[in-house]
Amino acid sequence: MRLPCSLYLIYGLVLVFVCYFLFYLPISPDMFAAASYLLGTAMSLIIAYCFYLFFERPFMSGFLKKRKVKNAVI
Repeated sequence: MRLPCSLYLIYGLVLVFVCYFLFYLPISPDMFAAASYLLGTAMSLIIAYCFYLFFERPFMSGFLKKRKVKNAVI
């Protein structure tokens, strides 16, 4: 699975939106930091996996099939 590439592309955007949402809540700075870390990590992983399934994996299937055949021949 190539989740790290998806995660690299997605985590910044997700973290911005999570922090933007949390900024308007009346919470302490410590709670803001903990919530942004936990929510940002969880949401980044979920959205990155969805991004991988819908945008990366369909284009990788042909490459993986060719590679398996090539390795089997050699």
